[in-house]
Amino acid sequence: MITTGDMRARVLVLTTFDDYVYGALRAGASGFLVKDMAMEDILTAIRVVAPSGAIIAPGVTHRLIAQFASQRRPGSESRDPPPSAPR
Repeated sequence: MITTGDMRARVLVLTTFDDYVYGALRAGASGFLVKDMAMEDILTAIRVVAPSGAIIAPGVTHRLIAQFASQRRPGSESRDPPPSAPR
């Protein structure tokens, strides 16, 4: 991993495909962008990541949230009451 050791590099992935987001984040990337973003947004992302920030392209974030929300852990129950339960 490039982000281990005494010197901590800040990695911002810029790619054509958002399929690599999980691997990039697992490897220590601080940001993940797709190439169709506006140049100003890419420059803003660099400014966010450089001082220890993190950023993910909005379209990628939308997909990550949808995937996360659709996952259900085995044996876990929702904390929300069923629709018919009194509140």
